[in-house]
Amino acid sequence: MNPADITIDPEFKNLIRPLSDQERKELRESLSICGLLMPLVVWRHEGKTILVDGHNRLSLWKEFDGFGDFEFKTQELRFGNRDKVKEWIIKNQLGRRNLSPDDYKLLVGMLYNQRKKVVKNPEGKNQHSEVRDQNDTQPKRDKTAEIVAAETGVSPATVKRAGKLAAKVEEIQQAEPELPRDQVIAKAKVESKSAVVQLENAPEEEEQKYNNFLDSPFGKAAQAIGKIAQSVPMPTPETLHHASFFAEYLQFDLVSHEWHMEFDRLAKERKKQVRAERKATNRGGA
Repeated sequence: MNPADITIDPEFKNLIRPLSDQERKELRESLSICGLLMPLVVWRHEGKTILVDGHNRLSLWKEFDGFGDFEFKTQELRFGNRDKVKEWIIKNQLGRRNLSPDDYKLLVGMLYNQRKKVVKNPEGKNQHSEVRDQNDTQPKRDKTAEIVAAETGVSPATVKRAGKLAAKVEEIQQAEPELPRDQVIAKAKVESKSAVVQLENAPEEEEQKYNNFLDSPFGKAAQAIGKIAQSVPMPTPETLHHASFFAEYLQFDLVSHEWHMEFDRLAKERKKQVRAERKATNRGGA
């Protein structure tokens, strides 16, 4: 394939963290010595070959005219739609070793926002991300935040705050596409100062509760499932049925029907116990 035939999608490119000058220098040296050790990932869509992963390598390849006689290598992956591509890019970036804490949190927020967008129905209501018992006065559980938290090793509260920062970054990028990424992030921090302060200094009590969850059998199971999910290959037409089942299975329906029945039974017994204790207290106070 000719590098000139590859299309750069601005929205996909904005998801990629640009290299520092030193990183770009090291990548150039590696390409000049070894060529493309890893092929560029592309997606064929509507007659175009769109770059998914390898923006920095492609830029250097064009700049230095292929680094001699090295082979230009690409790998095509199949995606159902643009949302699938964006989630793949974000998760692939989260696996990089050279991410700063700010970069990591920003990517966590991007993944959360992308997942929230996908689970919304045509009326704009969220189908799966928030749940609450009809008789429960507690705040709604954000299942999307919980799943992303289990996958990325932070608390659900941090995931949601990171989502606010990521949304502000995207807003600025759309309004000022020529603004360098580091300036975009700096501006986003200023414009969403309260969210960023909370992101950097999460309430100790909330963090402790989540750390306790991570140490529990359920927390360990959720983390293990998140790691497994990240290693699952992209679906193909031949594996689409299994992939659909897997996607449904990961919506925290992780245990058998009997487990759910027992959980519901215990929850109802606990509510009855609380009501009985309140009645006994009220009678004693009277």
